[in-house]
Amino acid sequence: MSVNETSTDRQRSDASQPALVATRLTKRYGDVVALDGVSLDIRSGEIMTLLGPSGSGKTTLLKAIAGFEDVDAGKLSLFGRDITDMDPARRDIGMLFQSYALFPHMTVAENVGFPLRMRKVPKTQIDAEVRKNLELVELGSHGDRLPSQLSGGQQQRVALARAIIFNPRLLLLDEPFSALDRKLRETMQLELRRLQKRLGLTTVFVTHDQEEALVLSDRIAVMNGGRIEQLAQPHDLYENPSSYFVASFIGQSNLLTGRVIETSGDIAHVQIDSGEKVVVRVANGSMPVGDVKLSLRPERIRAADPSATEDNLFPATVVEQIYLGESSKYRVRLQSGFELVMRLHPHACGSLRPGAVTHVAWSSLDMRVVP
Repeated sequence: MSVNETSTDRQRSDASQPALVATRLTKRYGDVVALDGVSLDIRSGEIMTLLGPSGSGKTTLLKAIAGFEDVDAGKLSLFGRDITDMDPARRDIGMLFQSYALFPHMTVAENVGFPLRMRKVPKTQIDAEVRKNLELVELGSHGDRLPSQLSGGQQQRVALARAIIFNPRLLLLDEPFSALDRKLRETMQLELRRLQKRLGLTTVFVTHDQEEALVLSDRIAVMNGGRIEQLAQPHDLYENPSSYFVASFIGQSNLLTGRVIETSGDIAHVQIDSGEKVVVRVANGSMPVGDVKLSLRPERIRAADPSATEDNLFPATVVEQIYLGESSKYRVRLQSGFELVMRLHPHACGSLRPGAVTHVAWSSLDMRVVP
């Protein structure tokens, strides 16, 4: 593609088909299965995040897409073109690494223009594209500097400008912000999101940071053991985890186990292992039977008056309080000895302190049955 054609132009022309299709990708290292039949479609113009713990397969999948790792079985296609066995340089994919990988002896402008020089683009066109892309990342006046003269955040912007200057069909980001401090990382996340939407870049982002994934992504693929456990939009992933692993990995959850003792319509009465009977409303999906696992987010629990009419209301003792600024996290112990974690905003904390006796409550809709 000509560098004069914008990513947005290409996005419009490619909107009728998925950007990237992975079909049953398999990769083994000896006895270790890194990818176990992974399949997914990535839509044109979206940010898809691969999220998971170390060893989950997310980096292997990214390398397979880039062409840095051969797969044992399966197929990859980019906008309808089979790239499974294609040389990485011919895949038309941009990459941004955690280490930036800038050439220390080249100026900022030379670093950014490097991909175009490798493509034999005329110098006048390279100069124009470098200026344009440095302006995009707000470094228009830094072209003559060396990477060593820049801050970490500025180096990251240079690496991003270099990754997108040839208008790649796909942009791959391998934990690019993990080396930055928290404040700068949050700033770069928002800048990347803004730039990605402006240019219509189809993007695959790898991270182990759940909050980063929730902030950046159109959809998130949660990986575990070489498989995709759940693929969903951030809100659906957080509110409706499809497995015990996802519920425990995304955010913080109170995970309870018990047995269904009665059902009525969309209501299930569950006796948890510690003895309490809780009420669960199953808004979507099939009614559970037998042994079940339940997920309850800390922010769904509230301190309540003993006369409250909530579906689930239990006396409890505050065991621990952790002040987090915008909220406080409490560990509370029910009469059976079972402990829950709840999170309250400062105005809802009242006089709750360790040792205080209170009641905790939550709605039947706030509990999720997870496989």
